[in-house]
Amino acid sequence: MNHSIFQKRTRIVFVLAAVLVVFWVIWLIYYASTFHVVSTNPGMSNVATDSSSIKISFNRPISSSNLIVVSNPSIVTSTKVSYKALVLSLSYPLNQSTRYTLTVVSVTDNLGKQLKNLVFTFTPKYVPYANLPVSQQKTIFQQPPTASDQPPDFGDTSGLINQGLSTQQVQDYEQGVTAFAQTTNIKLSSAIINQSSITTGPINPDGIFVINFSVSINETVYNASFQYSGLNSGELFLHNTSSGSQVFDSGILSVGS
Repeated sequence: MNHSIFQKRTRIVFVLAAVLVVFWVIWLIYYASTFHVVSTNPGMSNVATDSSSIKISFNRPISSSNLIVVSNPSIVTSTKVSYKALVLSLSYPLNQSTRYTLTVVSVTDNLGKQLKNLVFTFTPKYVPYANLPVSQQKTIFQQPPTASDQPPDFGDTSGLINQGLSTQQVQDYEQGVTAFAQTTNIKLSSAIINQSSITTGPINPDGIFVINFSVSINETVYNASFQYSGLNSGELFLHNTSSGSQVFDSGILSVGS
C-alpha cells in the first residue's frame, strides 16, 4: 500500500515538473521572439541629479529610422543608437524635486518590429560626486561652458604651489571645485583661497600629504583639505565651517591622466 502511494506521488511530481518545464520553454520562446526592453542604465530608481545620460537596452539591434523620443520636462538633448542600446543624452544637473517622464514614442528593431509609447519615469536623487561612476565624473569635468559663461575666478593659488603642489595638482584642485559647483547646481563665479589660512597637516602612515585652507566659493566659506601623494593627483574635501560636516569629496582627481 505504501509503495503504491509512493509511486503515485512520484508520478504526480514528474507530471508537475514536466508541465513546469513546458511552460518555461514556452515562456523562453515567447521572450526570445518578442521585441522588448531588457534594462535601463541607470535604473529608474537610481538616476542621479548629475546623470548625463540614460541607456535603454533592448534584446535586439535597433534602428534609428522612425525613432521618436520625448521628455517632460524637456531634458533630452540628443539620441544615439548603439547596436541594441538607445542612449539618451540629458541636460543636467537635474532637479532633485522634479519627476521626469521619458517616452519612447516609437522604436523599431532590425526586423521591422516596432514598439510604441514606452514610458520611463524617475525622480533624481543626489549622489555624492565621489560615488558617481568614473565615466560620469569625466563627463562633468569635460562639460563645456556655454557662450555666456565667464571662466570662474580662482584667485591666487600660488600658496598651494609654495606648499609643494605641482601645477597639475592645482588644476586638479580647480577641477574639484568645479565639480562641487556642478553637483550642487550652482553657477561657479569665484573660489578664492584665504592665503593666510594655508597650513600643512602631518604625513599619514601611507605617505599622504595634507594641505588645509579656507576657500570662499561664491562668497560662501568652506574649510578645505587637499590630500595628495607624489605630484600627479590629489583629492579635495570641503567641510561646513559651522558644523564641521563634510559636504564634498571629489574622489581621486587627475586632470592630466
